[in-house]
Amino acid sequence: MTDEQRKILEQMTRSQTIDVRVARRAQIVLLASEGHGNRDIAARLDIGRIQAGRWRNRFAEGGMPAIESDLPRSGRKPQIDAAEIVRLTTQTTPEGTTHWSTRKLAKLMGISDTTVQKVWKANELKPHLVETFKVSRNSKFVEKLEDIVGLYLSPPEHALVLCCNGWRSTPRFHIYFTPTSASWLNMVERFFRSISTNRLERWVFRSVPELITAIEKYITVHNKNSKPFVWTTKAMTFFKKLSVPTTA
Repeated sequence: MTDEQRKILEQMTRSQTIDVRVARRAQIVLLASEGHGNRDIAARLDIGRIQAGRWRNRFAEGGMPAIESDLPRSGRKPQIDAAEIVRLTTQTTPEGTTHWSTRKLAKLMGISDTTVQKVWKANELKPHLVETFKVSRNSKFVEKLEDIVGLYLSPPEHALVLCCNGWRSTPRFHIYFTPTSASWLNMVERFFRSISTNRLERWVFRSVPELITAIEKYITVHNKNSKPFVWTTKAMTFFKKLSVPTTA
């Protein structure tokens, strides 16, 4: 950093007319020139560590124009970098937390949280939701998945296919076992999840009978307008998605 650049940056931090985002970028660069790391800069300015690193790097690569170049010109709307919003959302996390909120990401990028929401919606991004999809390490995962998906999509004629948790084999039944750590293949798990999310999670039960009553009431109401779970995804779709080698 030259003396002239330092002088300009210091003037930017004190200016009452300059864009507040530019003034903050000037502060980032000045602190970096004094030897402060990204974490320290972020703590001092109450910003994200990624933001601190981004602007010190841009200044190092392009000087003064680099920290001013993305400002909107008079009479023009600011350009929204949707690709960068998606990249940050899917490939990074804010310091100290597990996922981005619209406000945190908006603050980092100098845009409105409404803009972030629109980009997330357009790209079907929901970082606040926890994904529970698991890949089984079962040695016969491929064969078992093909069997179970086959039963869902093409059940045998003149036979009844039952999906249940826990079953003792008898001569009248042929058992197909769900792969370990792959309960997402078990349609019964779907129903259990519905009971949990729609009836149990947000309530406090003071006794087992009270819990049983709640479950039974949910089932009664559900059965008044019940619809079967319909499986539509083919086994090969999972293999491609998970990069699982098949025997075909």
